[in-house]
Amino acid sequence: MRSRYDQETRDRAVRMFFERQEAEPGESMRASFQRLTELTGIPADTIRGWVGRARADAGVKPGVTTE
Repeated sequence: MRSRYDQETRDRAVRMFFERQEAEPGESMRASFQRLTELTGIPADTIRGWVGRARADAGVKPGVTTE
C-alpha cells in the first residue's frame, strides 16, 4: 500500500515532535501530537505511528524495527 505522505514529510513531522517535546518538557505526548496536527494537518494518530516507529528503530521502546 502506498503512503499518502512522502518520506520527507514523515521525517519532518517526527523531527517536529521531538523538537516540541524538548522545547516543552512538561507537555504531554498527546498535547504535542495535537499541536502538530494543528500545524501540519496530518492526523495525530498518523504522527503517533511514525513517532512510535522512530522510537522502536532507535531502541528507545520495544517493538519491531523498520528493518
